[in-house]
Amino acid sequence: MARIQNRRITGPRRVSTTAPVSETCETIRAESLELGETTVVDVAARLTQSDKDQLDRCECILHTGLSTFFEVGSALLTIRNKHLYRLTHLNFETYCRERWSIGRTYAWRFIGAAERLRLLPVGNTMPRPSNEFQIRPFLKLKPEAFPTAWEEVTRRARDGKVTASLVRSVVSELSSNRNQPRAPIKKSTQVKKKVLLGQILALLHEAKRMVEENKTDLAIKVLDRIEDLLFGSPESRM
Repeated sequence: MARIQNRRITGPRRVSTTAPVSETCETIRAESLELGETTVVDVAARLTQSDKDQLDRCECILHTGLSTFFEVGSALLTIRNKHLYRLTHLNFETYCRERWSIGRTYAWRFIGAAERLRLLPVGNTMPRPSNEFQIRPFLKLKPEAFPTAWEEVTRRARDGKVTASLVRSVVSELSSNRNQPRAPIKKSTQVKKKVLLGQILALLHEAKRMVEENKTDLAIKVLDRIEDLLFGSPESRM
């Protein structure tokens, strides 16, 4: 896991599926701890043994590929929220890119899926999403809106089959209900704002010129004019 200069890990190493998971993870950990001359361990915060053990468990899930997308997302979520990446990297984005060859957007999709699936009622007979593609459209909604939205999807699904078009339809409906139409901005108001902005910019340039010419008193007067334009004259503010 340590970063060595001029060396890049292109992706997760294939591991034996016949060896015990504990033995496989121990082998991975031993290989990952080979240190080069320069590593972020020297500058990153040290992790406790409990943190390292938790990082081991999370990375075993990502290495072996024996888990569902929910478990992968949960592992990434734990590593991010508890800053376990500090053992070898300074930030989570670099950790994902160099350790697993996945970009920030891809990682956030898995994490977003895990966050939303955790909100589904435990023990409920309602079917759960079977893959990351079914839940991806729901990332447009806030996490707390997911349980209700998914329940609506399963209610409309014919013969229990959740289709991409059905998911998009439900998400679109909820999004349109959430976004209230904004009152149109009057054209006269827009013109006034542009004029005010132009005046302020001109005065700022004038104040800068006054400062460069060591005319401090005049520069202060110009700044007072800018303040009056932004907040009104002192008399009007009383």
